[in-house]
Amino acid sequence: MKINFNLLKIKSIEISSAIIVRGLFDYSYVRIIDDIAIFS
Repeated sequence: MKINFNLLKIKSIEISSAIIVRGLFDYSYVRIIDDIAIFS
């Protein structure tokens, strides 16, 4: 049971960090598009 719990914790950490990284990429991507829209 303890091993399963540790695996679950690792999985949830992986998922949450993946979501954070994706959010950062989406944010910078939107910022770049906004800058292009403003400057063009």
